[in-house]
Amino acid sequence: MLLGGLAAAAWQTVVVAQSPTVTREWAQHFEGALDLRAALDDTDPMRSGDPKPVSEYARYYRMVELDGRAIVEAVFAPPIELHPSDWRTSRYTANGMEDLGPTPQPSEEALRRGRRDIHIEEPFPVIFDGGCSVVTLSIDYESRRVLSARCNGVA
Repeated sequence: MLLGGLAAAAWQTVVVAQSPTVTREWAQHFEGALDLRAALDDTDPMRSGDPKPVSEYARYYRMVELDGRAIVEAVFAPPIELHPSDWRTSRYTANGMEDLGPTPQPSEEALRRGRRDIHIEEPFPVIFDGGCSVVTLSIDYESRRVLSARCNGVA
């Protein structure tokens, strides 16, 4: 009897559940079906203008869990690009504006991380204004349904 029980246990298959992950393919499928304008609430007082086509954003995705539910957070932001060489940086002081000289160009790493593309589990950009040039979404992982979408405010 004991040997029969051990033999039966040896033939059982154990399935280990894996946590869901956001992949490039998941994001491409989601973006292919996304109507960003429809996802944004027209009555949102923070909304300023219309969103751009999805392909014009640098799109950042990460997985979070909320009350045991797999949620994808996404930020669609302007891409980081080289800027004109005559851009200058300044700051406000007690005596007015102070010129800090030419604006440094973004690093190669910043250009890579901020290109118009899908970015999975990379640091999200932190941008506090910009209207619909920055869109934040919460998405149900399983159904790929947008749970919330909003544009940034405008300073």
